[in-house]
Amino acid sequence: MQFCLSIMMLVVTFLAARPEEGKVFKTDAVELVAGREVIGQQDFTAQHGRFTYWFMNAANRDTFLGDPTRYEIQLAGACARMGPLSSCSRTDIFWVYEGKIYIFASEGCRSRFQKAPQDLLETDEPRPNPPSAEAARKGRELIERAVEALGGAEAFDAISFYQEIIDDVHQEGDSKPDHFIQTTTFRFVDGAIHYQWTWADDPPRGYFATPAEGYLFDADSRQIMEPVEKDSLFRRYAHHPIRLLRLRRHPDMVIWSDPESLSADPSTDVVQIWFQGVHTTLHLDFASGKIISLKYRGRDANLVIADLEYSLNDYRTSGKLLLPYRYDLIRSNNSVQKDGGHTLNMINVNNSNLGDLFLK
Repeated sequence: MQFCLSIMMLVVTFLAARPEEGKVFKTDAVELVAGREVIGQQDFTAQHGRFTYWFMNAANRDTFLGDPTRYEIQLAGACARMGPLSSCSRTDIFWVYEGKIYIFASEGCRSRFQKAPQDLLETDEPRPNPPSAEAARKGRELIERAVEALGGAEAFDAISFYQEIIDDVHQEGDSKPDHFIQTTTFRFVDGAIHYQWTWADDPPRGYFATPAEGYLFDADSRQIMEPVEKDSLFRRYAHHPIRLLRLRRHPDMVIWSDPESLSADPSTDVVQIWFQGVHTTLHLDFASGKIISLKYRGRDANLVIADLEYSLNDYRTSGKLLLPYRYDLIRSNNSVQKDGGHTLNMINVNNSNLGDLFLK
């Protein structure tokens, strides 16, 4: 899934370093948005966000300062090919799309973006309204049935912290294999997410975000996440099945099931969920209520936004809970998406030390 299968590629290509403060964008942003590529002068500069902008004259500088959101580099300076959580961007490789400036990690990234920017720019799916009160009631009923199948409401509602660990080895060709450890932890009292990885011999790094604030961190320091980064992090995990079940009563979650949602397979029930900008479809086993698959739109292993469907397998008991350890790709509308999946090495629920991850 996006939160497991594609993580290996995300770590290899994303986040080679934290976003740098004080990067210089020497091309006059006001001229560039107007369709003219002009190098600015160091005598006319403005600091905005993580960048210092150069302008050809004071008038353009003042125009920028009067409406910086119109002229600023998008995605907080992330590579537009790789998404808001990337930091591999260069200020000398840029492109204007629909009047906005995007920068890239390489010429290849820019070229790929130019071919189909709509497949690479994240957007929230609009919040829907259930088609009827009965559809909403039926959806809630099925979600509670899924909760019951995986341990029951009492056990689920007692989850304060939930953590998944992937411990794997990655090797390219004949190169030396690199060890990779990824941990994803949810704190449910406020919906916070802590994501951390260690790659080869590098120190750990990752993200921590609540709905109100977020940070990128490494072994030595941390940096405040921009809203576009924080939104992307929450969007990445908005379809996580255990997170959806645990937060099923969240006031911003929309749940429904209606005749149009019926599966062609009579052995399954179908539930539609919208949460944090992502629409997820859950297929439940008709006999047991267990989640057997989910569909959503998100970044695949090639970092392209696609319609993805995964099966949930290898359910194992953890205390009173029954939790899936294996996710397998069933289908994708991206023709270059490789088959794949991932097995979780460990799941920790309410371990006494998990709260320490969220200490500031």
